[in-house]
Amino acid sequence: MAIFLTGSTGYIGAHVASLLLERHSDRLNLLVRAKTEQEANERLWHALQLHLDFPQFRDLLRSLLVTGLKHARKQG
Repeated sequence: MAIFLTGSTGYIGAHVASLLLERHSDRLNLLVRAKTEQEANERLWHALQLHLDFPQFRDLLRSLLVTGLKHARKQG
């Protein structure tokens, strides 16, 4: 089963995401507002670094995380 989570770059969402990553082997689909995959990964790392060390984050990113990019609309 795949898990879909929004808000993963927020304080509570990052905590929930880290617990799901540590306790479940299912793929975790995260919706992240970013213009590129690199920016999405950086936003995730910034949020999750309180809960995971970098080698663990990198390994999980490669194996379990699927990020969906949501481009922020320009407010005019």
